[in-house]
Amino acid sequence: MSTKISDRALAQAQYMMRVLNAAAAMGAFDAEAGVREGRRQVTRQDADETIALALQLEQMRTRVYETKYPELKARSMFAVETDIDPAAETFAWEETDHRGKFARIRGGGLEGDLQSVGVSSEKQTRSLASYGGIIIYSLLDVRRAAFMNKPLSDRLGKASRRAWEEKLDEVVAIGDSAEGITTGATNRPTGTGAAQTRSNAFTTADWDATPNADTMLAELHTLVRNFVLDSKETLVPDSMALPLHIYMRANTTYLTDWKGGSVLSRFAEDNGFIRRERIFSWDALKATRNGDPDANSLDRALVWNSASDVCSTVIAQDYEILAPQQDLFGFKIPAWGRTAGFVVYQPLGLRYGTALPAT
Repeated sequence: MSTKISDRALAQAQYMMRVLNAAAAMGAFDAEAGVREGRRQVTRQDADETIALALQLEQMRTRVYETKYPELKARSMFAVETDIDPAAETFAWEETDHRGKFARIRGGGLEGDLQSVGVSSEKQTRSLASYGGIIIYSLLDVRRAAFMNKPLSDRLGKASRRAWEEKLDEVVAIGDSAEGITTGATNRPTGTGAAQTRSNAFTTADWDATPNADTMLAELHTLVRNFVLDSKETLVPDSMALPLHIYMRANTTYLTDWKGGSVLSRFAEDNGFIRRERIFSWDALKATRNGDPDANSLDRALVWNSASDVCSTVIAQDYEILAPQQDLFGFKIPAWGRTAGFVVYQPLGLRYGTALPAT
């Protein structure tokens, strides 16, 4: 049965309440005087319940409507590693490469210029940074929450956790140069150094014009092909991320050949490496031009191999909320986390598509 009260019924109820309240003001429901019917005194036993009806007629939704925020992507897009001790200030790894080749032996082994075969090694170091915040509420807040039957502390806890995840996404995307985390997933420079993404990503400005499905599809395939060729197939991409506006363009521009389909669906079907569920929209790839020293300067596409030994999000201390600390008539609850952001162990496993349009 529906419990919804119609406008007419509500108006009738409000009218009856005005009548009852007026009668109550005149003492009609006084427990001492009662209501006289002739010589017989009748005492109303439900006076309080009747008066309370006015408040019961106002329906309060039990659901809380929280503000929506963009989906956070760091944990879903990249492998997460948590094996670093929270007390560490830095962590390091060894990047190795094989050197030397076998040469032909001539003259029965008496001639030939044999080359030394070995392994070169280079130590890489990354800083860890701590981030935290405090939940603050007063003793009166607690009592009000209990009075209203609303989980105040639970809401604050969710807000605190969201703040940590937002910071983690930011550091993964662009790093934090002030804390020694020089780059993130979106703003690594291209070049030949170990701290860079080796070789240059393909560049095109064709998407600036009216969207052309054939051109966009060809350029996405070129991005994957260059990745495979550059690594000589030692690494192959299995994931792609596009700025949101580029993702929407590729997902809503359709090919007109006999097979049809959107650019993204055809790319996922034909490229042979990246499946549809591993193609992400990520607005952090859109260029930020507001003076942030860590932001990427160009809109970029990103393709990568998602194995944890290629690249990962390093979290030394995941979100931790500590015990409440009393402060005068209030309480403070600190929460914190530690991360090294986005770490690339094999630079050939990451590649950009650059010079994408800004809109």
